[in-house]
Amino acid sequence: MAEVKKEAAVVSLKLLIDDSKNRVVAAEAKKDLVDILFGFLALPMATVIRLTATSGATIGYNCKNLGINIDDSGSEITYACSAGRYCSSYYSQYPNLSCVLCRQGTTTIERRSGGYYEGGFLQGGVVFIISDDLRIRPASPAVLSQLLPADLITLSEAKQFREMSVDVSKDEVLGLLAHSMFSESSLSDFFLGNKGGALSHQKKVGSKLSPSIATAVQTTPEQNPPSTTTLNLKVTTKKSTNKILFAEATDEFFDFLCSFLTTPLGSMAHVLDGHSGFICIDNLYLSVLELEDKWFLSGLKSTLQNPKIAPYHNCKKQPLKLEERVANAYLLKPRGINNFALQPSVFMVPDDLEVKPLSLLTSFNLMREVVEFWKN
Repeated sequence: MAEVKKEAAVVSLKLLIDDSKNRVVAAEAKKDLVDILFGFLALPMATVIRLTATSGATIGYNCKNLGINIDDSGSEITYACSAGRYCSSYYSQYPNLSCVLCRQGTTTIERRSGGYYEGGFLQGGVVFIISDDLRIRPASPAVLSQLLPADLITLSEAKQFREMSVDVSKDEVLGLLAHSMFSESSLSDFFLGNKGGALSHQKKVGSKLSPSIATAVQTTPEQNPPSTTTLNLKVTTKKSTNKILFAEATDEFFDFLCSFLTTPLGSMAHVLDGHSGFICIDNLYLSVLELEDKWFLSGLKSTLQNPKIAPYHNCKKQPLKLEERVANAYLLKPRGINNFALQPSVFMVPDDLEVKPLSLLTSFNLMREVVEFWKN
């Protein structure tokens, strides 16, 4: 018998479009789509880069059962020790880790449900209004009036406005995620094909820093409070342009850079007080802060405010105070006592953060680039 093809999941979205400016004024959505948008905050940066660059996708272990499941990474699969009943409770997210009791590898494949996070984040039966830059609020005439042009008298008089209904599937979710990272008008840019909403250089860099970040990025260690974690770099600069050419770093600094990839977008927005420079992501984060607790399922508002780094995926020396989720007592450590890189190690870090291990060849190539830079 022929296999029945499963229909792709879709959720509905209504757009209010200003044809005179070719932009989305506002969108109307229910819980299923807003859950997905808030799920962006739980995604680690490395996952965002991977899924927006390829056709594959994952939206994190705590978003497994949203209206549209774009997780094909196997994140629900864990590996257990099969040596005996005394070891069966221990599990890993990676295969072939050594069991802490019998030292055998974790090879038995198991599937775990989303558990506490099943069903999204929001209560059902609520309609939300979404702005072009992904600010989300409960639907009301007052909210819509704030998004309409100030000189508009009545909606019936404005012939340039029209309503459009769209079906949002996996491809649209991935497109919205990608646009939320580089645009300040994600809905217009994605659904209407606009190209004018890209973030300017000034807006890409957060204009405000939280006190903890401002302290962590001080260049003079002696000025830092004793409790502040610092990382040391040997930096080569060009004084005439005040530009860093490259830095020489140990495995501790490389470990810190790797933690950027394991940090959820929501945690980045949290530690930067909603000024990460990703306008749409910041607005999703601020929307969570502004929405009343009653709109969320129990305990999940605080989870979205700071999703935290997955257990054993933070760096050992974290100056930004990014928090790590508490690990299950039976979850095996994938790294042991090591950092992301074997230690001790030394790395060359150019200004664009394309990190390479220090070697004779990398040093020669980098010095050649520096010479060319000085010539130009």
